[in-house]
Amino acid sequence: MNLRKVFCLLIVLAMASLHSGIAWAVEKRPKAILYIAAEPLKYPATKTVDQVDDYHGTKEAKAVLTGQIQDAQALFNLRNLIQADKLSAPDLQALRKLLAALGLDAGLGEVIAAYAMSPGFGRAADLLLVPGFDQATYQRLERYVIVLPQRSALNVNTASAELLHAYLPGLDVAAAQLLIKRREEQAFSNLDALKAKLSGADEL
Repeated sequence: MNLRKVFCLLIVLAMASLHSGIAWAVEKRPKAILYIAAEPLKYPATKTVDQVDDYHGTKEAKAVLTGQIQDAQALFNLRNLIQADKLSAPDLQALRKLLAALGLDAGLGEVIAAYAMSPGFGRAADLLLVPGFDQATYQRLERYVIVLPQRSALNVNTASAELLHAYLPGLDVAAAQLLIKRREEQAFSNLDALKAKLSGADEL
């Protein structure tokens, strides 16, 4: 056998060995993957010692969730200023009384009402775009007003003393505060029922 034949034979043997190694690796790879995947499942069941840095032993920071639920109908719905595409005089008067009770210029009521008729008016924060409204004025009023999709009734059982004063003729804020204490004992079905009780009573 000459040197050339020996060299060719070595190449053939090397190729056969490489092919065999690749085939073995392909055959064993799925088993290796299954073994590795199974290890995390076996680990918690077989481990007998817990460590501080284990994932199940890591302390999570404590969190406190706080929130507040408010009745939307306890607020002055600025959408009430408009009725059938026209200004609602009774609601405008109530808004003027609310503004005055909060120490604000009652004349802002007309300005707010005019702006409420614009198509872009959709939230209470839009009041900051109203002429004469600054951040301080808005912050004073924002706790008492809301913009709902449509007109709504005032919930006299959750409304503030300022809102009751605004909607109930002849009722000042101090008397409204006493009325709030009384309604805790007996709720009113609606605003008319409250007005009827006030008109039939000598005092609160």
